[in-house]
Amino acid sequence: SFVEESAGKNAFESYDEVISFLQSGQAYAYIEMYGYDGKVLLVTENTFVDADGKTVAMQAGAYALIEDEVWYVTAVSSDGTARPLAVKDGILMEAEQHGVSGYFFVPEGDAVMAKFSVYESFDADGNVEYGGFVRQTNSFDESDETWISTEEEYQNCYEEYLSATPIEFTVV
Repeated sequence: SFVEESAGKNAFESYDEVISFLQSGQAYAYIEMYGYDGKVLLVTENTFVDADGKTVAMQAGAYALIEDEVWYVTAVSSDGTARPLAVKDGILMEAEQHGVSGYFFVPEGDAVMAKFSVYESFDADGNVEYGGFVRQTNSFDESDETWISTEEEYQNCYEEYLSATPIEFTVV
């Protein structure tokens, strides 16, 4: 992440140390994520003010305290200001015009995995295809993935994103 490049290292003593490497205009937020015990730190290089006056972002890197050190665990990115990063019920979400994904932690709390990742695509004739998957649990040990192929299944995931709360960032 840009913080690791700035710091010249991959592990940090605390979230405060990660934040100390942010430059003017960069920002951070704390969120709770399903499967993780504690707060997760998000950092971003760019924010914008949404229609509700909240300072939000389209992309961020996530950091978590794992075995007494803070590590970069994932990146999330939406494709436009109409779709800022959001969270609902501990699921960190990103969205694009034709796709949406949500993330949570594995039960051990040391890695992030996708809860769902769905898309719609169109061929040259305008025919639509839906694809992707939804997991019921945050474990790779369970085979609980449902592969989606219908508009209704796709829309259900997109509605989860639309009902999520945009993440509000604090600018340095």
